[in-house]
Amino acid sequence: MIEINNLTESKIDEEFLRRVAERVLTGEKKRRKGLSIALVTPKHSAELNKRYRGKSKIANILSFEGEGSELGEVIICPQEVRKDAAKYGMMFERALAWMLIHGILHLAGYNHKKERDAKIMGQKELTYLSRI
Repeated sequence: MIEINNLTESKIDEEFLRRVAERVLTGEKKRRKGLSIALVTPKHSAELNKRYRGKSKIANILSFEGEGSELGEVIICPQEVRKDAAKYGMMFERALAWMLIHGILHLAGYNHKKERDAKIMGQKELTYLSRI
């Protein structure tokens, strides 16, 4: 089950997010796990980033592992993703999909702390992004 909560005034295509999430969950064999996606304001994102990561800045994406049958929660700040998309010359929807894929991969156990791990995770991101 995929639950989406838009806590912003941004108009977001929730069905698009659901399709992206389903594709990654299926590919990572996590289809039976519950996933929550929350879209938050920059203020809320900064508060969560400070509280849980000790960083005093807005995060475009945060991932929190779940328990039991829940894979976890991906928290996205659409306003920050929109800025990133403009900065890198990407369409907003593509940047949003990329951030969601990135967040789900973290919940599936991938990270980018070491160069080797970053390459693996980056390749998976590009693979899923190419299928959208």
